Amino acid sequence: TPDRRATLKKFWALQLRLTKLLDDGGVPMMTGTDAGDAGQWAISGITLHEEFDLLHQAGLKPLTILQMTTINGAKFLHREDHMGTVAVGKDANLVLLDADPVASEANLHRIDAVVRSGNYYDKNALERLKQDAEKRDAS
Repeated sequence: TPDRRATLKKFWALQLRLTKLLDDGGVPMMTGTDAGDAGQWAISGITLHEEFDLLHQAGLKPLTILQMTTINGAKFLHREDHMGTVAVGKDANLVLLDADPVASEANLHRIDAVVRSGNYYDKNALERLKQDAEKRDAS
């Protein structure tokens, strides 16, 4: 109903404001999605990128969003010695971007390649993986 829609719109604005207040207060936060619990309606990679945009909408800086996606998750899992930053001896699971993610939140979407479990996937390989997944979902 229109009344319910207006209430949800106000509630959403409050959620964005609360997110910014938590950030301003120094509360540690991390990105991540609950796609496994959402079933077919949420796809982890896509919803993570949507989360980047929503955090930007809430007023968080690109560097903060990047840190929420990398080092903060590693800290939460107590795995800073293996993940969260790029360094000798750490797991080499990387998303390589073709633009500076600190300059703009939008640059977090500009994936050039991925290194995962010792395998390098360029844009073409990533596109093929995406198409294969779409075919599996369609069948």
